[in-house]
Amino acid sequence: MELLTKEKIRDVKLHYKILFYTSIGILWSVSNVGYSFGFLTWFALIPFMLAMKYESRKKALIYSLLFGSVAYFVHLWWMVNPFVSYFSAGGSSFILTIVGFLIGLIVTIFISIYHGFVYFLAVFITKYLARKKGYIFYLVFPLVMTSLDYFYPKLWFDNIGYSQYIFLSFSQIADIFGVPFITLIVLYCNSSVIMLVESIFYKKDVKFPSILFGTVIILVVLGSIYGWFRNEYISEIIKKAPKTKISIIQGNFSGNDKRGKTNLDYMINVYNNLTLSELQESPDLVIWPESAVPAFFDGNVSRFNNIKRFPDVPLLFGCHIGEYDIISNEENVYNSLVLLNGQGIKLDTYYKMRLVPFIEEIPFPFLNFFMKLYGLSSFSRGEEHKILKIKNMKISPNICYEDVIPEFIMKSLDLKGERANLIVNATNDSWFGKSLEPKMHLHISGFRSIENRKTLVRATCTGHSAVFYPTGELVYESEVFKKDSKTISVPLMDINTIYNSGGWLFIYILALFVLLIFVYSFVKRTRFKLIRKRLLKAAHHRRNLYKMWME
Repeated sequence: MELLTKEKIRDVKLHYKILFYTSIGILWSVSNVGYSFGFLTWFALIPFMLAMKYESRKKALIYSLLFGSVAYFVHLWWMVNPFVSYFSAGGSSFILTIVGFLIGLIVTIFISIYHGFVYFLAVFITKYLARKKGYIFYLVFPLVMTSLDYFYPKLWFDNIGYSQYIFLSFSQIADIFGVPFITLIVLYCNSSVIMLVESIFYKKDVKFPSILFGTVIILVVLGSIYGWFRNEYISEIIKKAPKTKISIIQGNFSGNDKRGKTNLDYMINVYNNLTLSELQESPDLVIWPESAVPAFFDGNVSRFNNIKRFPDVPLLFGCHIGEYDIISNEENVYNSLVLLNGQGIKLDTYYKMRLVPFIEEIPFPFLNFFMKLYGLSSFSRGEEHKILKIKNMKISPNICYEDVIPEFIMKSLDLKGERANLIVNATNDSWFGKSLEPKMHLHISGFRSIENRKTLVRATCTGHSAVFYPTGELVYESEVFKKDSKTISVPLMDINTIYNSGGWLFIYILALFVLLIFVYSFVKRTRFKLIRKRLLKAAHHRRNLYKMWME
């Protein structure tokens, strides 16, 4: 029966296969984070895994790349928007807008293919390890895919497990082994279902598939029970934890507004006026978003009285800071967060370390020439994490998509014996417009609060500004492209989780396990080929001797 299935799949015409893999690629994409159909993730990969098992190796690799590229294009289509925004700034001509769209489309297609290559690799490795018939393919694929999903060098850091943000109780297990643990369970659900269906369809023994499926169900149930109790436990700690009031200011100025369409002093006035409206709530800190003040400042400036026009309350705001490098004879420009005390004196500065491709840096040098023609250049990278201290707050700052990188945030929380009790993210997602990206970014960042059991405060230029409690609960969320200000009382917590005490090693151990299996398989097959070659050579030699003797 399995041979019959293999023949049927291989005999399907090319255009039907292209339609099939395109369709399931779209289905898989909408089941992942951003589209809010996370329940589909538990089953949406079944058609792909089934087809990959029975396709020939060569065709499986081609179609896996098609599947992955389509899935990521549907996932990352919003990457076209920044190019359109850049080229259409200041009321540029329709032709430049079209040029920006075409460049953005080409870049997005290439990025989608690059990201889609992760499925090519997953199928290649799994096919190599699972040449035998039976369930080996379905057992190995989740291990390989979970490892690659985390370690593959993506430009946009997403993981399959992020799709489960809609199930808050189950997502609490992220504080054990992180999001990859969720990914592994989700993928094994797909595997166990297809194994069970195959066993019934082919009239095979259903004992092992039933055990695997039952194990997945038990893990989901136990994970949800753990999540419920963990949620209750953390909620009780929150009640007793020291609190601080933070005012989040969303001025609603886009990237193009900051490039000259809107007067700088007007923007500063808007932020100050929104802040003044919140002072009646007696905040302990005011946060403005990334590049709220899109001006270049000297890194040695100590007073920012022309920026902060309200008394007594500290301010953390985003701006650009230039520092002259004597060695390179160049000025480095940093995307920065500056902390001012109540009197407007600079206390500390954080320089962004992970830059956004095609927005803050050009990953491909050959594009620099074209970008410079349009007046664009890359930022410099910061070199160290910081913990910004003010009052009873020990803030771990990060800018833009740094908050979607789990290890980056984890490493920023504990520095030289100092431990942060609050995570603050300043973001500018305006370049992506009213697309999928702002909501996707929001939900991915929320997992950092669960993993580390810290409050996460996000201040964004155009939305979604937000506050996640250490339970992962979203207690405040602003609308997009609207002015907004909100003062929230947030808990300051300093507790360890399994994840940040060593649970983050789970994915490394899993990847090492996959690597050892691959090395073992490679050595075994190489040894078999050498022995086979030696035996064939010996057999050939014996035949020659026999032939000579007979003659």
